[in-house]
Amino acid sequence: MKTLMVLLTISLAACGQTGNPRAKALADAVARGDKALAAGQPRQASAAWSLLLLFEPNHAEVKKKLDALPPGSEGGNFSRTQAEIGFMMAAIREMDTGKDLCGFPEATPDMDLATIRMISDARLLPNLESSPFSVQSGGCAGSGAFIFLAKPLLSMAEVRQAYGKPQAERKDADGSEVLTYGRVRILGAKDGQATLVLLRPSNR
Repeated sequence: MKTLMVLLTISLAACGQTGNPRAKALADAVARGDKALAAGQPRQASAAWSLLLLFEPNHAEVKKKLDALPPGSEGGNFSRTQAEIGFMMAAIREMDTGKDLCGFPEATPDMDLATIRMISDARLLPNLESSPFSVQSGGCAGSGAFIFLAKPLLSMAEVRQAYGKPQAERKDADGSEVLTYGRVRILGAKDGQATLVLLRPSNR
């Protein structure tokens, strides 16, 4: 009887998670942090859990996990590797900051759900750490976003397949395109490969 009750509890929990896409997305994001920490990557774990708190600020379990991390796990610009710094500088040179960092739409619940799912997707975000960048002049001076410090492994077509129709999209004259899912903006090259992921920290 005891075994049956345990199995029943597990079954009910699985059904509840399956029926709640947001709960599943949050659990997957928590699990990515757990996996990173188990692999000896506390900064990746910190990044995963900190990103999750943008969408679920009262997540008690995640707050406890972050508090338990060793000092310095949060990273910072002072501790970037040369590869990360090189990637960020190349990304900045390639961006049209007047377009790419401006005009984010107000995120909807569906778009926030898509973004939470992205946190656990290592194909889109191989490195969960990011660096801030802001526009210094022009029509949206002061606006900014965080630049994730690794190139995605997906094509833009695969991004659409994984996350559905974007909230906003743009296609440039050279064939490159930009897809916006709420707070996340994905830049693609003219060959169809995703090249850069930006995150707007606020909901607007």
